[in-house]
Amino acid sequence: MAINIGDQVNIALSNRLKLNILFVDFIIFSFLFLTIEGMIYSQVDFDRVFPWLFRLLIYFMFFTLSELLFNRTLGMRLFKVSLVNKKRGELSKAFVKYSFLVVLDRFILIILLYFFRIFFHSKKNLLISEKYSGLRWSRKQY
Repeated sequence: MAINIGDQVNIALSNRLKLNILFVDFIIFSFLFLTIEGMIYSQVDFDRVFPWLFRLLIYFMFFTLSELLFNRTLGMRLFKVSLVNKKRGELSKAFVKYSFLVVLDRFILIILLYFFRIFFHSKKNLLISEKYSGLRWSRKQY
């Protein structure tokens, strides 16, 4: 299914591609987290005192800021996919909903969705974050 926005055409993605992107993002995030944690842990005592705050800070920098400013993460960039957000760089109600719900998609539901694809099948092929926020993942063709 194609969606026209101006002079570009946004192509809807399959569930399999979305799961691949989520998996690649998870691997990149894990590697980034372990690398930064190793460097910070040896230099500063911040991680021992506030471990969850440290993890949330890295998550916020890697996922939320990149999606807000660039409409994509590193995994999305590898697959030439971006988030369709008309208010690029601006914090909107839809983006806040998307940011909270995508945590479920990335870390909790991806395991269930991968092993039990029957829960994931729908005609629109939407992730939970896409369904309730109104923002969509798509490939752009000019």
